[in-house]
Amino acid sequence: MPVLYNVIGGGSYISGGSGVAIGVSNSQIGVNYHLMLGGINNGTTLAGTGNILSFANKTVVSVYTVKAIIVTTVSKINMIESATVTVNQTPIKVTRGSASPTSASISVSATQLLTATVLPAIVTNKTVSWKSVNTLVASVNTSGLITGIAVTI
Repeated sequence: MPVLYNVIGGGSYISGGSGVAIGVSNSQIGVNYHLMLGGINNGTTLAGTGNILSFANKTVVSVYTVKAIIVTTVSKINMIESATVTVNQTPIKVTRGSASPTSASISVSATQLLTATVLPAIVTNKTVSWKSVNTLVASVNTSGLITGIAVTI
């Protein structure tokens, strides 16, 4: 029987990228290693070298496994673990943003909630950071809630 080794690699990559590598943590001479996609040989076979093996980068989203077959006896065994490939969408950057209301008069201890608009609407990360430019007069929390602290003249 072939020696059991771990399937290594896999992970996520950005859409349009070159994919991710999948391999075997070690290999045996005289054993062929077949990369399996959904339990079916995807046509990629590497001969064992006694070292780590790396299949070409993969871009198809799936769970990959590796089957080892001794060349002379056709003895088969599935390697340990699997490698999963996922695709992350290319991040979409913010082109502009605004806050509403654009101005407000707030009494001491009163509050006003700010609302952010981030454009384009399909932006990947819509996280907004709020900051008071004068913390002696007003504070603002991470949710955009302004609280009046002191009166200004």
